[in-house]
Amino acid sequence: MDQLISLTKMVSQANPWDDEQILYEQVDDFLLECFKVISHGVFTNGVNAKGRPCRNRIRSVWNKDMMSSVVSFDTLYAMVKKVLKKKKCLNKIHRIRIGELYFCLFYYGMQDDQMVWGYIVNVEKIQAENKIFDFLHTYLKNSFSCALEIKKIKSQCALAFIDDITGFYNHRKLLEDIKLLIDKNKRIGECFCLLFIDIDHFKDVNDNFGHLVGTKLLLDMSKRISTMVRDHDLLYRYGGDEFVVILTNTKYIDVKEIATRILYGVKNKKFKLSVDNEYPLSISIGISRFPEDSSSSKEIICLADRMMYAAKKQGRGKVCLVGEKC
Repeated sequence: MDQLISLTKMVSQANPWDDEQILYEQVDDFLLECFKVISHGVFTNGVNAKGRPCRNRIRSVWNKDMMSSVVSFDTLYAMVKKVLKKKKCLNKIHRIRIGELYFCLFYYGMQDDQMVWGYIVNVEKIQAENKIFDFLHTYLKNSFSCALEIKKIKSQCALAFIDDITGFYNHRKLLEDIKLLIDKNKRIGECFCLLFIDIDHFKDVNDNFGHLVGTKLLLDMSKRISTMVRDHDLLYRYGGDEFVVILTNTKYIDVKEIATRILYGVKNKKFKLSVDNEYPLSISIGISRFPEDSSSSKEIICLADRMMYAAKKQGRGKVCLVGEKC
């Protein structure tokens, strides 16, 4: 009994997501169906204009065994009246004692303007419940295990798209997202822009201070970039010291403004090699647009990359766009 209550609470208090919502609904439905299957009797009652049950409108539909023959209409009416006084009473299983009898009462639904109820009855409380508790315990345990397994698998899948140093999305995720954005453009015409960012002279950091310091600066750089973009912009580590930002549904003039903000946001940041040692960093940014400048995922990346190298050739620390001077 205690195990069942504990497991039921774990399932009902869990925070379901898309795939699991169906699982939790099935568990809830199953609980009710089990009581329906083993119910001793089913009865209906009409309600008045105020929604209250009417004693003279209770009808017994059927009962399974001779135990139900001891249940009078007065008993059924007393139970329904008691249950309907409670808030949110119709989606629960109610345990009620009437005289020497113990009932499990549950609501089926409305049919022909009648409330339909089912019940289990026994002379001992535990007997009315033990018929299904063992089975429900196993069912709930397996169901909750499935939910945890789904969560575990989803977490593992998510990690496959996350860069372990910066926490940005990785190259694999970038390619998938660009494909989705291109498909979206074909459906509704929404454009997007890609910013290709490279840290200037970053090889000098690794050569002079070691890769541990370089890794720290990569993390600091990613944090700085993330503060300079909007919440719905997409951030990726392309590889090495290269980053990508995707701006969706953004005007061309706003793209330039965002890229310039990132450029100067990095330039004005004091990056630290250690507590007392600061190190200046700058970045070069290349921009391409879809579909104005490119027609495929490969093309938009290559063009932005080419614009980034054009910015470097112009002296680094610049933003370069297709068709414009850096």
